[in-house]
Amino acid sequence: GLSTIWSIYEVDNLNDRHPYAGADRVVYKDHWGEKPVQASINGMTWAALYVAANACIRDSGDEHHIYIEQFRPSKDDPRTLILTTGS
Repeated sequence: GLSTIWSIYEVDNLNDRHPYAGADRVVYKDHWGEKPVQASINGMTWAALYVAANACIRDSGDEHHIYIEQFRPSKDDPRTLILTTGS
């Protein structure tokens, strides 16, 4: 049921644990909408990040940038991961 495309080729298995211990949300800022959107991370796997990123992209309304390319920890809040996408 995901409508986005996983484009982080360094990750072979979405069931593996991601390295962002303590992160509990994904924020998507760089989209065509006006406000950042966020989604909770429910789990410690790459698949959990995929689901959260998919929700952010869907909620942003940006149907062009659907490739999930990177997560990076926020400098201001270590519990937040910033989503980067591409088209």
